Amino acid sequence: MFIFYLLIVLFSVLYFYIKHVYSFWERTKFPYIKPTIPFGNVSECSMGRQCMGMNLYDLYKSSNEPIVGIYLLFRPALLARDADLVKKILSTDANSFYDRGIYHNPNDPIANNMLMMTGQEWRTTRAKLTPTFTSGKLKSMMPAIISIGERLRKQVANAADTNGSIEIKDLTIRFAMDVVGTVAFGLNVNTIEDANDPFRDIEKLVNNGEIINRLRLIGAFFCPKILDVLRMSSLSDEFKSHMVKIVNDTMTYREENNVTRKDFIQLLMELRKTGQVRGDDDAEITEQSKNNPKEFMTIEQCAAQVALFYLAGFDTTASAVAYTLFELSRNPELMQRLHEEVDEVLERHNNVISYESINEMPFLEHCVMESLRMYPTLPFLNRICTKDYPIPNTDLVIKEGTPIIISHLGLMRDAKNFPEPFKYMPDRYSEDNPNYNPAALIPFGDGPRTCIGLRMGKMVTKIGLIMLLQKYDFECLKKGELEFDNHSVTLVLRGGIDLNVLHRK
Repeated sequence: MFIFYLLIVLFSVLYFYIKHVYSFWERTKFPYIKPTIPFGNVSECSMGRQCMGMNLYDLYKSSNEPIVGIYLLFRPALLARDADLVKKILSTDANSFYDRGIYHNPNDPIANNMLMMTGQEWRTTRAKLTPTFTSGKLKSMMPAIISIGERLRKQVANAADTNGSIEIKDLTIRFAMDVVGTVAFGLNVNTIEDANDPFRDIEKLVNNGEIINRLRLIGAFFCPKILDVLRMSSLSDEFKSHMVKIVNDTMTYREENNVTRKDFIQLLMELRKTGQVRGDDDAEITEQSKNNPKEFMTIEQCAAQVALFYLAGFDTTASAVAYTLFELSRNPELMQRLHEEVDEVLERHNNVISYESINEMPFLEHCVMESLRMYPTLPFLNRICTKDYPIPNTDLVIKEGTPIIISHLGLMRDAKNFPEPFKYMPDRYSEDNPNYNPAALIPFGDGPRTCIGLRMGKMVTKIGLIMLLQKYDFECLKKGELEFDNHSVTLVLRGGIDLNVLHRK
């Protein structure tokens, strides 16, 4: 009998606790979306029926409020839906939202990359790495990237010679992997010619759809306490060990053999030895990075940043190239315009692809930005309120410690911000007749925590596109719209994108 009463008490306590947790937004002035116990508003993602980005996109579409309360499992959070408010959160008033609010464990050095870092630790690391992405450093990496682009073009030529087709997404993944392997890891990687190159095994450690990895992702981005309670890292031990081994082996080889290359890992070696990266007279090196104290980086800290380069870089670049070609192949008149721009600019530059010639292709920029708008690889952003923030022109106050979610996909597919959002319209960014809300165009984020590698990502994307469009025309074979898998943080394409390849006349 005692056990029976004890169970009644326990279930009663649990019931009232759950009721209290899921009535949080009812006790405030904020509008909210009704949760589903015990998953809150992310049941589709938690059950593996949608990826995180699509789940949040559906939440975005289910409300018309500028900001609305939701539950990330049992964690109350706010979904910001108004572009002007998002601009304040990310940029104007970033001092009240300077941390991402995702899983951060300084005792887990490989998983503690710049994406995860908070406060002064993030500021210090960002300042150290800023000089590695200046235009001078990017120019020095271009020959290696163009060389990889030549291999990409050669691979496409095989299909064009027979009027055949290619699966473009897999090929652009291999292109992006070769860039990451060469520029970030300092390896001689060639997955373009060898689709079974062992370097691709790293991809399987991240995007394999296993339940344990989905738990890591949900915990890291939605409910960090899960990982704390389970004493679990946001990255698998196998992935972390792989990163450390590659970085350590590469740096050791270069030091012992006095090898120097113009790549990201060489710049990290400078940071490890001297605590700073030598300048290249680039005006964009900020005073903050110039005056940064000389704090040396360990192998583990270097490996953490290389891991982030991999996680944030290869799929973003691959997707941008593939989706741009997909949309252009469905809009032949736009592809013809881009062909003409590439031809005209390169003719003025003696047929040389250079940092300067790329920057003289505005229509190419507009095409890439429209692809990133329609298919943002990372479809949402996290922030956390670091001090109480009264929302302008309302009586609402975001309390310190409140997680903030921003749906890229929602903002950039909202007709209020981008008329005819599901139509590929590069001309909406025309300086003469812009037709979009600039505050809502945030494929790389905004403000002080903007993606540090955005210029490099766009440069690699454009090189890949120029190398292909210089020689080839593409025709779309895929029927209907693109679909995405349900097991990742990012938008992972389900199936492929088959394109006919033709030599340009």
